[in-house]
Amino acid sequence: MTAKMEVPFFRADLGQAEKDEVLRVIDSGWLTTGRACAELEEAVAAYMGREFAVGTNNGTAALHLALLTSGIQPGHGVLIPTHTFAATAEAVLYVGAVPVLCEVDPITLNLDLEFVKAVIHDPGNHPLARRGGKLPPITGMVPVHYAGLMLDMERVDHFADHHYQAVVEDAAHVFGGYRLGKEGQKITPGQLSGAAALSFYATKNVTSGEGGMVLSEDEERAERLRRLRLHGLSKGAYKRFERGASWRVDIEELGFKYNLPDVNAALALPQVARADELWARRRAVAEAYAELLAGVPGLHLPNDAEAVEAMGGAGQLAGHSWHLYAVRLGADARVSRDECLAQMAERGVTCLVHWQPLHLHPLYAQMGYETGDFPAAEASFEGLMSLPLFAGLRPEEIEYVAASLREILQG
Repeated sequence: MTAKMEVPFFRADLGQAEKDEVLRVIDSGWLTTGRACAELEEAVAAYMGREFAVGTNNGTAALHLALLTSGIQPGHGVLIPTHTFAATAEAVLYVGAVPVLCEVDPITLNLDLEFVKAVIHDPGNHPLARRGGKLPPITGMVPVHYAGLMLDMERVDHFADHHYQAVVEDAAHVFGGYRLGKEGQKITPGQLSGAAALSFYATKNVTSGEGGMVLSEDEERAERLRRLRLHGLSKGAYKRFERGASWRVDIEELGFKYNLPDVNAALALPQVARADELWARRRAVAEAYAELLAGVPGLHLPNDAEAVEAMGGAGQLAGHSWHLYAVRLGADARVSRDECLAQMAERGVTCLVHWQPLHLHPLYAQMGYETGDFPAAEASFEGLMSLPLFAGLRPEEIEYVAASLREILQG
């Protein structure tokens, strides 16, 4: 084993271009939502191939507003994977709807669409219903593209077309990613749904520190999103402060304080311009891990042969945006996941777990969920851990992380 190194879970890849953009905002004297936010919206919409993009102050706000403008009504059920971050279900609750938790694929950890199909055709197939509970009318779905691997949105779109469901994508992990459709075409976030919510959180592929965005093809929806993100006002402060502008502004509906400040937007703007480069470097890290960790007993990789088959072939691997490199320790692994995490930390390597399934949290236990409701999600979670993955991860750091993990699992 080489000398001990300190390898963080994430290190932002920022340079002079980001500093220059932030200073440009500071020098302009306008720090809140204005020119830089509009420029970022235009750049992201163009890069992601969507007609409209509306910035928000974080990804949770983006998801909330996307759901609020989807037509989902209070009391309606919204299908979401149990394996997701807190924000996915919170946003459903924020609009007064009910998160209906669903099983996930044990390998990709994306939504299990066979489970979804069974529940759509007969709500009695859901664990809550099997215990005598009654599900609300299901009118929406929030697919989550876990770790950067897009779900089969063609199939989700088919469900929506035939069962009148609103679809909002939680695309927090998939900036720049895509999935190949049945005809070999690239399908990107927001293309086959009403809206897709992005996150620019500190660890994301493109970051503004804190920030988010809603992608949409609907101009009327985009206008409403802009209104809702700033108190429901008929125009934002940037327009109100223009020379000669009328002071008049109307509150057109109940809104929120969700706008993306220019100083944050400026940080992300240069990264969008080099998003392909950042993505390629992340992909190279994932490929290096796959090579260095191949054949380790009890270790399942997100780009090994088993995973590639589960995601639908090597073509789907090409569209993976590699926000996370989440490995799974099988039951035959030499040590438990938690012991492995502790030993990696002793070696100076920070790893995390993404995430404990929602139904195992106290909040969702209060809603009637129990351990055993989603066995695939639970089994995968037991061995789940994410290795450091970011564009600036150096070759010697990659080798050290892999060598540390091999040593722990091989003895």
